[in-house]
Amino acid sequence: MTFGIKDIGAAIVTYNTRQLLVDLVRSLVEPGSLPMAERGQAVRHASWPLPSRRSPAMAQEQIFVVDNASTDGTDQSIKRAFPRIGYVYNHSNLGPATAFNQAVRRAAAYRLILVSNSDIWVPPSTLRIMTDYLNEDRDCMGVCGRLCHPDGTPQPSRTAVTSLLPADMSRVHRATFPGTTFALYRREAFERVGLYDEVFYFYNEDLDWAIRAQRLGLRFMYLPEARVVHYVSQGRKQNGPKIIAHLYRSNLYVYRRHWPRLVRLAYGLMLAEIEWRRHRAEWDYRRRRSPYDAPTRSGTDRQVVQAVWEEARQQLMAELRTPSTPKIPTLAGFAADRDIVRATPSDLD
Repeated sequence: MTFGIKDIGAAIVTYNTRQLLVDLVRSLVEPGSLPMAERGQAVRHASWPLPSRRSPAMAQEQIFVVDNASTDGTDQSIKRAFPRIGYVYNHSNLGPATAFNQAVRRAAAYRLILVSNSDIWVPPSTLRIMTDYLNEDRDCMGVCGRLCHPDGTPQPSRTAVTSLLPADMSRVHRATFPGTTFALYRREAFERVGLYDEVFYFYNEDLDWAIRAQRLGLRFMYLPEARVVHYVSQGRKQNGPKIIAHLYRSNLYVYRRHWPRLVRLAYGLMLAEIEWRRHRAEWDYRRRRSPYDAPTRSGTDRQVVQAVWEEARQQLMAELRTPSTPKIPTLAGFAADRDIVRATPSDLD
């Protein structure tokens, strides 16, 4: 049995990226539509695939968005533009791992699961290229593609868990790290590996999942012709302090889970990095404080920065003393029925 666009359920996580999310969903349900965020720069670039390979449109009912407590009006905009998508609003920012799990569970009614950040725009041929490859290579569990800037130039990206040499991103190759930025997976991959570990707040949930998949023998591929526009880090920049505070604990947890012999070394290096960054932030503050920029700088900003690095240090030390227990849900009970209830903010009050 072959795959088509009708077999895809899209699992999208968003946080304060209202217009980018609308552009992403529109690019899925109206292939070839121009992204308002960049006034259509992406599709005007000569290197984009020709429209002769345009993908069929996805139905709104195939798209599932989990909103991590956006405050920019995302809920009103997305429901007004696409009233039939599946939309879940979390009343606090639970982080990508938990939110992706919420979205993947809903998308698991379909045989293919498209995992995507909200800061993506999809050219009209990309999904067809990805489904065609999965139809040809029945043993491949998923595919990822090339991330590009709005003008079509490639972005630096990673497709390997570990590697001594950079991969040739102009060629099809095995991807041990397909990621969550934009990748199309067989539902079977999540059934075998499980969902994302909810111990993670931001970063490393995709790395941990990729390592687990690799150890189970699952194979993924990178397709350079499956291009998407990536508006880099638009969601991440909205939540920077909390991400930094959790990052080092998350890194140590990965080492403990997958490379336990390196835990002490990793801990020492990360602790030193935190101290260096904290002192560097203080030095930058003092160096840049002058009559010219004093009105824009405050003691409060300084205190916030120092508090973030102190929180990162405390969380790192806590992870060493009391290691976190994995929280890896499964897909059991979620993939049997296409009749998915679409939740809205009012449903969750």
